[in-house]
Amino acid sequence: MPIEADPSNKFPIIQYADDTIIIMKASQRELFCLEGLLQSFPDSTGLKINYAKSSMVPLNITDDHAEMLAQTFVCRLATLPFTYLGLPLGTTKPRVDDYMPLMNKTERRLSSISSMLTHAGRL
Repeated sequence: MPIEADPSNKFPIIQYADDTIIIMKASQRELFCLEGLLQSFPDSTGLKINYAKSSMVPLNITDDHAEMLAQTFVCRLATLPFTYLGLPLGTTKPRVDDYMPLMNKTERRLSSISSMLTHAGRL
């Protein structure tokens, strides 16, 4: 079950296992504060953050400003829609076509284990 941050929190966070979405203003100052917080994470846990796997999805800012903010974390820029936990996230209601990759992946997994299921289980 996803964990949602306290609404009084400066950075709203959506987290599931080791996947995290942080929603914040496109402010250089706030980004530096977040960077400091994320840099203290490895010191206290012994775990590392892989910024190469991270992406920034800017909304309603110029390309130059987005590029400058992305350079702070040395992460890639992405656009909407993007995939989070296998599901498409965007500003519009997803279409059936948007779910096809997830449905195909699930169908492949089910067909590979269907021989181990009873007839009732397959139905």
